[in-house]
Amino acid sequence: MQDATRNKLTAVQRIEVSLDRLKDGKKKKKVLQNDIEHISKTLDETTQEAFNSAVESIINAQHIYIMGIRSSGSLALFMGYYFKLMLRNVDIVHTGSRSELYEQLMRMGENDLLIGISFPRYSKQTVNALTYAQAKGADSIAITDSIDSPIAANAKNVLVAKSDMV
Repeated sequence: MQDATRNKLTAVQRIEVSLDRLKDGKKKKKVLQNDIEHISKTLDETTQEAFNSAVESIINAQHIYIMGIRSSGSLALFMGYYFKLMLRNVDIVHTGSRSELYEQLMRMGENDLLIGISFPRYSKQTVNALTYAQAKGADSIAITDSIDSPIAANAKNVLVAKSDMV
C-alpha cells in the first residue's frame, strides 16, 4: 500500500488491512519478516551523516526535551528513561493541552534540543512543538517514518524509522 494512502486511513481501516495481511495462519513469520524489511529500509534511508548529526545534537544540548503523542508516547517514555540514566538534562514532555505543551517548552533556548517522535497519524502537537523549537533557535530531531512526514519539515535532523500498522 502506498505511504500516502496508508497515512490517510482511519484506525479501523488500518486494523482491517492488518487483519487481511495476516489471514493465512503464518502470523509470526509475516510479522517478523515485515520487521526485517522495515529495519532494512531504515538502514537504507538513514545516512550515517544524519545519524552522526543527531548524536552530536544530543551530546551538545544544554537541555533535551523528548516528546511523543499517542502511540509515539511510549517511544518517548522509553527514550527518556534511558537518556535520564545517562544524562542530567532531560525532560519528557507530557501533553494534555496546548497551553500545557508550551508551559513545558517555554524555557527552551538556542542551546537546547527537542526530539519529536511521530508516526501516522501524525500528531499536530508534535508538528507545532518542532515549529516552536525552530522559532526559538533550538536544535531538533524528528524521528518518523518518512522524510516527507509533517514533523520532518521543521526539524534540523531527521531520523527515518520505517514502520506500519502490522
